[in-house]
Amino acid sequence: MDLAQPRRLTLDTSHWANLIRDAVSPSSAMRDKARSFPDRLLDQGYVLTLAFHHLEELLNHDKEDLAEARLAYMLDLPFIAWLRSARAPHGPGAITDIMAAEAVAQCEGASSLTAVRDRVRPDLFRYGAAREALGDPDLWRQLRPLLRASARRARTIAAIAPMTFGNGQAPLSALISSRFRTPEDSHRTLAAMQAAMGQEIASKGDGRIQRPHEIAAEFFNDVADMRPWEETDIWEFIVRTSEARGVRREELRLDMTNDELGDLCVFRSQLAVIAEATGRPFEVLRGTVTMEHCPHWVLTKALDRSRQEGLRRPGSDVNDGYLAALAPYVDRLYVDKRRLENFRRATPGMLELRGLLCDVVRAAHYWEIPNQLNTLKGA
Repeated sequence: MDLAQPRRLTLDTSHWANLIRDAVSPSSAMRDKARSFPDRLLDQGYVLTLAFHHLEELLNHDKEDLAEARLAYMLDLPFIAWLRSARAPHGPGAITDIMAAEAVAQCEGASSLTAVRDRVRPDLFRYGAAREALGDPDLWRQLRPLLRASARRARTIAAIAPMTFGNGQAPLSALISSRFRTPEDSHRTLAAMQAAMGQEIASKGDGRIQRPHEIAAEFFNDVADMRPWEETDIWEFIVRTSEARGVRREELRLDMTNDELGDLCVFRSQLAVIAEATGRPFEVLRGTVTMEHCPHWVLTKALDRSRQEGLRRPGSDVNDGYLAALAPYVDRLYVDKRRLENFRRATPGMLELRGLLCDVVRAAHYWEIPNQLNTLKGA
Protein backbone atom coordinates (compact mmCIF):
# COMPACT_ATOMS: atom_id res chain seq x y z
CA MET A 1 0.00 0.00 0.00
CA ASP A 2 1.13 3.54 -0.74
CA LEU A 3 0.94 5.17 2.70
CA ALA A 4 1.22 8.58 1.03
CA GLN A 5 -2.22 8.07 -0.55
CA PRO A 6 -4.24 5.72 1.65
CA ARG A 7 -7.98 5.61 1.38
CA ARG A 8 -9.79 7.04 4.38
CA LEU A 9 -12.31 4.97 6.31
CA THR A 10 -14.46 6.54 9.02
CA LEU A 11 -16.05 4.30 11.62
CA ASP A 12 -19.29 4.95 13.43
CA THR A 13 -18.53 5.77 17.07
CA SER A 14 -20.27 2.58 18.22
CA HIS A 15 -17.78 0.60 16.12
CA TRP A 16 -14.91 2.35 17.89
CA ALA A 17 -16.47 1.54 21.28
CA ASN A 18 -16.90 -2.15 20.42
CA LEU A 19 -13.44 -2.36 18.88
CA ILE A 20 -11.83 -1.02 22.05
CA ARG A 21 -14.03 -3.21 24.26
CA ASP A 22 -12.76 -6.28 22.43
CA ALA A 23 -9.17 -5.05 22.43
CA VAL A 24 -9.13 -5.13 26.24
CA SER A 25 -11.32 -8.23 26.58
CA PRO A 26 -10.25 -11.11 28.86
CA SER A 27 -10.68 -13.34 25.81
CA SER A 28 -7.46 -13.66 23.84
CA ALA A 29 -9.46 -14.46 20.70
CA MET A 30 -11.41 -11.21 20.99
CA ARG A 31 -8.22 -9.26 21.73
CA ASP A 32 -6.48 -10.71 18.69
CA LYS A 33 -9.44 -9.96 16.44
CA ALA A 34 -9.63 -6.36 17.62
CA ARG A 35 -5.91 -5.65 17.59
CA SER A 36 -5.47 -7.03 14.09
CA PHE A 37 -8.34 -4.95 12.71
CA PRO A 38 -6.42 -1.74 11.85
CA ASP A 39 -3.70 -3.78 10.11
CA ARG A 40 -6.28 -5.68 8.07
CA LEU A 41 -7.63 -2.36 6.85
CA LEU A 42 -4.14 -1.09 6.01
CA ASP A 43 -3.43 -4.27 4.08
CA GLN A 44 -6.40 -3.36 1.86
CA GLY A 45 -5.31 0.23 1.45
CA TYR A 46 -7.57 1.86 4.05
CA VAL A 47 -6.59 3.92 7.07
CA LEU A 48 -8.85 4.64 10.04
CA THR A 49 -9.84 8.28 10.41
CA LEU A 50 -10.37 10.09 13.67
CA ALA A 51 -12.24 13.31 14.45
CA PHE A 52 -12.81 15.23 17.64
CA HIS A 53 -16.43 14.05 17.61
CA HIS A 54 -15.33 10.44 18.00
CA LEU A 55 -13.30 11.35 21.06
CA GLU A 56 -16.07 13.54 22.41
CA GLU A 57 -18.36 10.53 22.68
CA LEU A 58 -15.80 7.90 23.62
CA LEU A 59 -14.10 9.80 26.45
CA ASN A 60 -17.11 11.32 28.23
CA HIS A 61 -18.18 7.98 29.72
CA ASP A 62 -19.12 8.03 33.41
CA LYS A 63 -16.86 5.04 34.10
CA GLU A 64 -13.37 6.46 34.41
CA ASP A 65 -11.64 3.12 33.87
CA LEU A 66 -13.51 2.63 30.59
CA ALA A 67 -12.63 6.12 29.42
CA GLU A 68 -8.98 5.45 30.30
CA ALA A 69 -9.00 2.17 28.37
CA ARG A 70 -10.39 3.94 25.33
CA LEU A 71 -7.80 6.70 25.53
CA ALA A 72 -4.98 4.19 25.95
CA TYR A 73 -6.11 2.21 22.91
CA MET A 74 -6.31 5.32 20.76
CA LEU A 75 -2.85 6.48 21.84
CA ASP A 76 -1.32 3.14 20.81
CA LEU A 77 -2.59 3.20 17.22
CA PRO A 78 0.56 3.39 15.05
CA PHE A 79 -1.00 4.93 11.94
CA ILE A 80 -4.24 6.87 11.47
CA ALA A 81 -5.62 9.84 9.55
CA TRP A 82 -7.10 12.62 11.62
CA LEU A 83 -9.29 15.53 10.67
CA ARG A 84 -6.89 18.45 10.89
CA SER A 85 -7.71 21.28 13.28
CA ALA A 86 -7.17 24.73 11.80
CA ARG A 87 -5.46 25.77 15.03
CA ALA A 88 -2.02 24.66 16.18
CA PRO A 89 -1.02 22.04 17.17
CA HIS A 90 -3.51 20.76 14.56
CA GLY A 91 -4.88 17.87 16.59
CA PRO A 92 -8.21 16.11 15.91
CA GLY A 93 -10.51 18.64 14.27
CA ALA A 94 -14.27 19.11 14.36
CA ILE A 95 -17.13 20.24 12.15
CA THR A 96 -15.91 23.84 12.48
CA ASP A 97 -12.68 22.83 10.76
CA ILE A 98 -14.62 21.40 7.82
CA MET A 99 -16.59 24.65 7.64
CA ALA A 100 -13.41 26.70 7.83
CA ALA A 101 -11.71 24.74 5.06
CA GLU A 102 -14.74 25.11 2.78
CA ALA A 103 -14.92 28.84 3.49
CA VAL A 104 -11.22 29.33 2.72
CA ALA A 105 -11.61 27.32 -0.49
CA GLN A 106 -14.32 29.72 -1.67
CA CYS A 107 -12.19 32.72 -0.74
CA GLU A 108 -9.44 31.22 -2.91
CA GLY A 109 -11.71 30.95 -5.94
CA ALA A 110 -13.56 27.63 -5.72
CA SER A 111 -17.06 28.39 -6.96
CA SER A 112 -18.96 25.11 -7.05
CA LEU A 113 -19.60 22.20 -4.68
CA THR A 114 -17.22 19.97 -6.61
CA ALA A 115 -14.52 22.63 -6.82
CA VAL A 116 -14.74 23.29 -3.07
CA ARG A 117 -14.61 19.57 -2.29
CA ASP A 118 -11.63 19.04 -4.57
CA ARG A 119 -9.72 21.97 -3.08
CA VAL A 120 -10.44 20.97 0.54
CA ARG A 121 -9.96 17.22 0.31
CA PRO A 122 -6.15 16.92 -0.06
CA ASP A 123 -5.28 18.92 3.07
CA LEU A 124 -8.17 18.21 5.41
CA PHE A 125 -6.45 15.22 7.04
CA ARG A 126 -3.03 14.55 8.47
CA TYR A 127 -1.42 11.11 8.78
CA GLY A 128 0.76 9.56 11.42
CA ALA A 129 0.76 7.93 14.83
CA ALA A 130 -2.32 8.59 16.95
CA ARG A 131 -0.09 9.88 19.75
CA GLU A 132 1.02 12.68 17.42
CA ALA A 133 -2.63 13.62 16.87
CA LEU A 134 -3.77 13.36 20.47
CA GLY A 135 -0.78 14.94 22.17
CA ASP A 136 -0.63 14.96 25.96
CA PRO A 137 -3.14 12.40 27.32
CA ASP A 138 -3.53 14.45 30.49
CA LEU A 139 -5.18 17.16 28.43
CA TRP A 140 -7.92 14.74 27.41
CA ARG A 141 -8.37 13.67 31.02
CA GLN A 142 -8.80 17.30 32.02
CA LEU A 143 -11.32 17.79 29.23
CA ARG A 144 -13.60 14.99 30.39
CA PRO A 145 -15.91 17.23 32.49
CA LEU A 146 -16.28 19.55 29.49
CA LEU A 147 -16.99 16.58 27.23
CA ARG A 148 -19.73 15.40 29.58
CA ALA A 149 -21.25 18.89 29.59
CA SER A 150 -21.07 18.92 25.79
CA ALA A 151 -22.91 15.59 25.68
CA ARG A 152 -25.70 17.03 27.82
CA ARG A 153 -25.99 20.02 25.46
CA ALA A 154 -26.08 17.65 22.50
CA ARG A 155 -29.10 15.87 23.98
CA THR A 156 -30.93 19.18 24.21
CA ILE A 157 -29.95 20.19 20.68
CA ALA A 158 -31.03 16.83 19.25
CA ALA A 159 -34.41 17.12 20.96
CA ILE A 160 -35.12 20.75 20.03
CA ALA A 161 -33.55 21.24 16.58
CA PRO A 162 -36.23 19.41 14.54
CA MET A 163 -39.08 21.35 16.14
CA THR A 164 -40.93 23.96 14.12
CA PHE A 165 -43.42 26.64 15.08
CA GLY A 166 -45.53 28.29 12.44
CA ASN A 167 -45.27 27.94 8.67
CA GLY A 168 -41.65 27.93 7.57
CA GLN A 169 -42.64 28.23 3.91
CA ALA A 170 -44.61 31.44 4.44
CA PRO A 171 -42.95 34.50 2.87
CA LEU A 172 -41.85 37.46 4.96
CA SER A 173 -44.57 39.51 3.22
CA ALA A 174 -47.18 37.42 5.05
CA LEU A 175 -45.42 38.05 8.34
CA ILE A 176 -45.25 41.79 8.01
CA SER A 177 -48.90 41.98 6.95
CA SER A 178 -49.86 40.55 10.33
CA ARG A 179 -49.90 42.50 13.56
CA PHE A 180 -47.90 42.29 16.78
CA ARG A 181 -49.72 40.66 19.59
CA THR A 182 -50.39 42.55 22.78
CA PRO A 183 -48.04 41.75 25.68
CA GLU A 184 -50.76 39.58 27.18
CA ASP A 185 -51.30 37.66 23.94
CA SER A 186 -47.56 37.27 23.46
CA HIS A 187 -47.07 35.81 26.92
CA ARG A 188 -49.94 33.36 26.39
CA THR A 189 -48.54 32.28 23.01
CA LEU A 190 -45.03 31.81 24.38
CA ALA A 191 -46.42 29.83 27.32
CA ALA A 192 -48.29 27.50 24.95
CA MET A 193 -45.18 27.03 22.79
CA GLN A 194 -43.07 26.38 25.87
CA ALA A 195 -45.48 23.70 27.07
CA ALA A 196 -45.45 22.07 23.63
CA MET A 197 -41.65 22.06 23.56
CA GLY A 198 -41.44 20.55 27.03
CA GLN A 199 -43.78 17.76 26.00
CA GLU A 200 -41.86 17.18 22.78
CA ILE A 201 -38.55 16.90 24.64
CA ALA A 202 -40.09 14.50 27.15
CA SER A 203 -41.64 12.25 24.50
CA LYS A 204 -39.08 12.42 21.66
CA GLY A 205 -35.84 13.52 23.28
CA ASP A 206 -32.99 11.44 24.63
CA GLY A 207 -34.23 9.34 27.54
CA ARG A 208 -31.35 10.64 29.70
CA ILE A 209 -32.67 14.21 29.60
CA GLN A 210 -33.78 15.34 33.01
CA ARG A 211 -36.34 18.10 33.63
CA PRO A 212 -37.40 18.60 30.00
CA HIS A 213 -39.88 21.33 30.92
CA GLU A 214 -37.10 23.36 32.57
CA ILE A 215 -35.10 23.16 29.33
CA ALA A 216 -38.10 24.47 27.40
CA ALA A 217 -38.57 27.26 29.93
CA GLU A 218 -34.94 28.34 29.57
CA PHE A 219 -35.26 28.40 25.79
CA PHE A 220 -38.37 30.57 25.81
CA ASN A 221 -36.95 32.86 28.47
CA ASP A 222 -34.31 33.74 25.88
CA VAL A 223 -37.06 34.36 23.32
CA ALA A 224 -38.95 36.57 25.78
CA ASP A 225 -35.78 38.58 26.42
CA MET A 226 -36.14 39.90 22.87
CA ARG A 227 -39.43 41.51 24.02
CA PRO A 228 -41.11 41.49 20.58
CA TRP A 229 -44.28 43.03 22.03
CA GLU A 230 -42.42 46.28 22.51
CA GLU A 231 -41.82 46.64 18.75
CA THR A 232 -44.07 48.85 16.66
CA ASP A 233 -42.78 47.93 13.18
CA ILE A 234 -42.62 44.26 12.22
CA TRP A 235 -40.24 44.82 9.31
CA GLU A 236 -37.77 46.72 11.48
CA PHE A 237 -37.95 43.96 14.06
CA ILE A 238 -37.04 41.40 11.36
CA VAL A 239 -34.21 43.63 10.15
CA ARG A 240 -32.83 44.17 13.64
CA THR A 241 -32.83 40.49 14.63
CA SER A 242 -31.39 39.46 11.24
CA GLU A 243 -28.60 42.04 11.34
CA ALA A 244 -27.63 40.73 14.78
CA ARG A 245 -26.90 37.41 13.04
CA GLY A 246 -24.93 38.88 10.17
CA VAL A 247 -27.66 39.32 7.54
CA ARG A 248 -27.69 42.75 5.92
CA ARG A 249 -30.89 44.74 5.46
CA GLU A 250 -30.47 44.78 1.68
CA GLU A 251 -30.38 40.98 1.59
CA LEU A 252 -33.89 40.67 2.97
CA ARG A 253 -36.66 40.14 0.41
CA LEU A 254 -40.40 40.06 0.87
CA ASP A 255 -40.62 36.78 -1.07
CA MET A 256 -37.98 35.15 1.17
CA THR A 257 -39.53 32.41 3.33
CA ASN A 258 -39.15 32.16 7.08
CA ASP A 259 -37.07 29.00 6.62
CA GLU A 260 -34.77 30.68 4.09
CA LEU A 261 -34.15 33.58 6.43
CA GLY A 262 -33.59 31.20 9.33
CA ASP A 263 -31.02 29.21 7.34
CA LEU A 264 -29.20 32.37 6.31
CA CYS A 265 -29.08 33.62 9.90
CA VAL A 266 -27.66 30.30 11.11
CA PHE A 267 -25.11 30.20 8.29
CA ARG A 268 -23.92 33.74 8.93
CA SER A 269 -23.62 33.00 12.66
CA GLN A 270 -21.38 30.08 11.71
CA LEU A 271 -19.29 32.34 9.48
CA ALA A 272 -18.66 34.59 12.46
CA VAL A 273 -17.12 31.61 14.26
CA ILE A 274 -15.14 30.68 11.14
CA ALA A 275 -13.80 34.22 10.85
CA GLU A 276 -12.17 33.85 14.24
CA ALA A 277 -10.80 30.39 13.43
CA THR A 278 -9.32 31.39 10.06
CA GLY A 279 -8.25 34.94 10.84
CA ARG A 280 -10.19 36.18 7.82
CA PRO A 281 -12.46 39.20 8.35
CA PHE A 282 -16.13 38.39 8.70
CA GLU A 283 -16.97 40.97 6.03
CA VAL A 284 -14.74 39.13 3.55
CA LEU A 285 -16.36 35.79 4.36
CA ARG A 286 -19.86 37.25 4.20
CA GLY A 287 -19.20 38.70 0.76
CA THR A 288 -17.59 35.54 -0.64
CA VAL A 289 -18.82 32.38 1.07
CA THR A 290 -22.25 31.00 0.17
CA MET A 291 -24.05 28.08 1.75
CA GLU A 292 -24.91 26.70 -1.70
CA HIS A 293 -21.21 26.03 -2.34
CA CYS A 294 -20.42 24.45 1.05
CA PRO A 295 -20.66 20.64 0.71
CA HIS A 296 -21.16 20.13 4.44
CA TRP A 297 -24.10 22.57 4.50
CA VAL A 298 -25.88 21.16 1.44
CA LEU A 299 -25.47 17.61 2.73
CA THR A 300 -26.56 18.45 6.28
CA LYS A 301 -29.70 20.23 5.09
CA ALA A 302 -30.57 17.32 2.79
CA LEU A 303 -30.20 14.86 5.67
CA ASP A 304 -32.28 17.07 7.94
CA ARG A 305 -35.10 17.12 5.41
CA SER A 306 -34.92 13.34 5.15
CA ARG A 307 -35.08 12.73 8.88
CA GLN A 308 -37.45 9.94 9.87
CA GLU A 309 -40.28 11.22 12.00
CA GLY A 310 -41.66 9.57 15.09
CA LEU A 311 -38.35 8.28 16.43
CA ARG A 312 -36.54 9.22 19.60
CA ARG A 313 -33.71 11.71 19.12
CA PRO A 314 -30.65 10.53 21.06
CA GLY A 315 -27.95 13.05 21.85
CA SER A 316 -25.56 11.04 19.68
CA ASP A 317 -27.55 12.27 16.65
CA VAL A 318 -25.65 15.55 16.90
CA ASN A 319 -22.19 14.01 16.63
CA ASP A 320 -23.43 11.52 14.04
CA GLY A 321 -24.53 14.50 11.95
CA TYR A 322 -21.12 16.11 12.29
CA LEU A 323 -19.41 12.89 11.22
CA ALA A 324 -21.81 12.59 8.27
CA ALA A 325 -20.30 15.85 6.98
CA LEU A 326 -17.13 13.85 6.26
CA ALA A 327 -18.88 12.02 3.41
CA PRO A 328 -17.39 14.31 0.72
CA TYR A 329 -13.89 13.94 2.16
CA VAL A 330 -13.34 10.28 3.02
CA ASP A 331 -13.57 7.14 0.87
CA ARG A 332 -15.87 5.08 3.05
CA LEU A 333 -18.16 6.27 5.84
CA TYR A 334 -19.81 3.85 8.25
CA VAL A 335 -23.09 4.96 9.80
CA ASP A 336 -25.86 3.36 11.81
CA LYS A 337 -29.08 2.02 10.31
CA ARG A 338 -31.07 5.19 10.90
CA ARG A 339 -28.43 7.50 9.41
CA LEU A 340 -28.04 5.23 6.40
CA GLU A 341 -31.76 5.48 5.75
CA ASN A 342 -31.49 9.27 5.89
CA PHE A 343 -28.72 9.16 3.28
CA ARG A 344 -30.80 6.91 1.07
CA ARG A 345 -33.76 9.28 1.32
CA ALA A 346 -31.69 12.42 0.80
CA THR A 347 -29.39 11.74 -2.12
CA PRO A 348 -31.81 10.69 -4.93
CA GLY A 349 -33.50 14.09 -4.89
CA MET A 350 -30.28 16.09 -4.56
CA LEU A 351 -28.62 16.06 -7.96
CA GLU A 352 -25.78 18.27 -6.72
CA LEU A 353 -24.77 15.58 -4.21
CA ARG A 354 -24.37 12.86 -6.82
CA GLY A 355 -20.71 12.16 -7.36
CA LEU A 356 -19.81 14.32 -4.37
CA LEU A 357 -20.06 11.70 -1.64
CA CYS A 358 -18.08 8.62 -0.71
CA ASP A 359 -19.41 5.12 -0.09
CA VAL A 360 -21.84 5.46 2.83
CA VAL A 361 -22.47 2.02 4.28
CA ARG A 362 -23.38 0.09 7.39
CA ALA A 363 -21.86 -2.89 9.20
CA ALA A 364 -23.48 -4.67 12.11
CA HIS A 365 -20.03 -5.43 13.60
CA TYR A 366 -16.66 -3.80 13.00
CA TRP A 367 -15.02 -7.13 12.21
CA GLU A 368 -17.27 -7.48 9.15
CA ILE A 369 -15.76 -4.38 7.56
CA PRO A 370 -12.56 -5.81 5.99
CA ASN A 371 -14.68 -8.28 4.03
CA GLN A 372 -16.94 -5.46 2.79
CA LEU A 373 -14.25 -3.26 1.34
CA ASN A 374 -14.61 -4.55 -2.20
CA THR A 375 -18.39 -4.20 -2.28
CA LEU A 376 -20.17 -1.70 -4.47
CA LYS A 377 -21.13 1.79 -3.34
CA GLY A 378 -24.27 1.92 -1.21
CA ALA A 379 -24.06 -1.75 -0.11
